[in-house]
Amino acid sequence: MAAQGSVRAKGRGRWEMRIAVGKGAERRNLSRTVHVETEWQARAALTRWRRELGREREGTRVTMGELLEAHYERTLKRRTARSNDNVRRYLDRYLLPAFGDRRVSQLGVEEIERYYAEVALERSPALLRQLHAVMRPALALACRWEWIDRNPADDVELDEIAPLQAKALPVPSDADVERLLTAAAAWNPGMGLFIRLAAITGCRRGELSALRWEDISWLGPRGGSIHIRRSLTEPKSGMAEKTTKTGRQRVVDVDVATLAALERVRAWNVERGAGDGPARWVFPDLDRDAVGALPYGPGRWSQWFKKLRAKTGVTCRLHDLRHWNASGLLESGEISIKEVQEHTGHSRAATLLEVYGHVIERKTRSSDIIVRRLNE
Repeated sequence: MAAQGSVRAKGRGRWEMRIAVGKGAERRNLSRTVHVETEWQARAALTRWRRELGREREGTRVTMGELLEAHYERTLKRRTARSNDNVRRYLDRYLLPAFGDRRVSQLGVEEIERYYAEVALERSPALLRQLHAVMRPALALACRWEWIDRNPADDVELDEIAPLQAKALPVPSDADVERLLTAAAAWNPGMGLFIRLAAITGCRRGELSALRWEDISWLGPRGGSIHIRRSLTEPKSGMAEKTTKTGRQRVVDVDVATLAALERVRAWNVERGAGDGPARWVFPDLDRDAVGALPYGPGRWSQWFKKLRAKTGVTCRLHDLRHWNASGLLESGEISIKEVQEHTGHSRAATLLEVYGHVIERKTRSSDIIVRRLNE
């Protein structure tokens, strides 16, 4: 700790502060002049200076490796297991090798931007933003603990280093979706239902994997509905249930044909030895459990979808069926953006606009044409 220090008047409105820091051969005397009117104000300035010196020495001792690990441990419970795996990977592969031995107090904006630029040469702008999403709050923690006075990550210009390139949304055509549905139905009833639900509901693969029969309502406005209550994730620690991505539940209507497909799969599951009680999985993994007490994980469906693509020649991803669903709803113009948001489970309507803005713009231009024709 720094000594208490002293103050003395040097003239009207000028005071000299003195502090002795260090021990033995490293002991040194520091002085600073402040422009205040009273001794009380000078002593208050001395106290602030003493605290600054204490923070400087603390930050000087602590390394970025210690800070990043401390922040990771403090935020473990805020993230899902899958997210923790991702953050751990970012730390071990990128941030700790680059900054681990660096003192927190010595890290500057230029050094961070230089490393980001090196990463940007080989990796995507999206990865760079993931790394920054780990670095910035960790350094904010150092500010809160008064190890540093300013967060250098706040001044990093990511858009200058690696601007995000606008990409056309990968939306499969109606013909591609039809080919996928036909091939999936021929594969087996379970695959046929999963692909149909992905296209009809726009649900994420984890949400569909987590469906239980209690989530199915056989009576609804268009025939029935599905209650999206949960999702499945597959971190390194093993498959686990979690809330939906936004933490909110929702209900999605389904048509009569989809209800019929659900009935066929339910009967097919029973034929193979799986139970059909309310708490039973809609997509049980009978390879791992003979009575279907365990579900297929999201990763398994992605593996099967790749084989389905090879059979049909379609190049889209499984997740692109979600894009096909949302784009179709927006292009129809029959329901509002807010209703599409609730249907797809996006966290905010603004997120929907960011992802599907080009669809909405195209629909608006078409509407303008119609208005002009009506006014002619």
